[in-house]
Amino acid sequence: MKVTLVAREFAPDRYKGWHVLTAAGAGASSGEVEARARNAPELPASVTALPPWLICDHGYARTPIALEEFRTYLALFIEMNRTRFHASKVVINLGGAPRPLPSGYVEAIEDVFLSKALHGSIREVKIYTDLA
Repeated sequence: MKVTLVAREFAPDRYKGWHVLTAAGAGASSGEVEARARNAPELPASVTALPPWLICDHGYARTPIALEEFRTYLALFIEMNRTRFHASKVVINLGGAPRPLPSGYVEAIEDVFLSKALHGSIREVKIYTDLA
């Protein structure tokens, strides 16, 4: 599996066929973000949203328990992808995350995807670099 950091630039046709893993922004639920994505025909990717409190609550996001919960949600996403989405390419956008991203989050993404997704369909993961 290939995991790369990329410059943040959204070009809808660039992510055709990708699955987007994102954080629901403050004031929006994960379900709302996913429903808006399903109703946006111009968006050529499927979307899964992490709970907003996990990343967007800037105080909570900096705690060790938040990092462990983040790792758990990543593992759950990988399992859902294995059984439901079957995406081979995933782009991770945590735009609502605090800047700079709390220590350990990029490493958690790399670690969880490299260890949990080895035998699944995911072949490539891109992480926006402005999160680091």
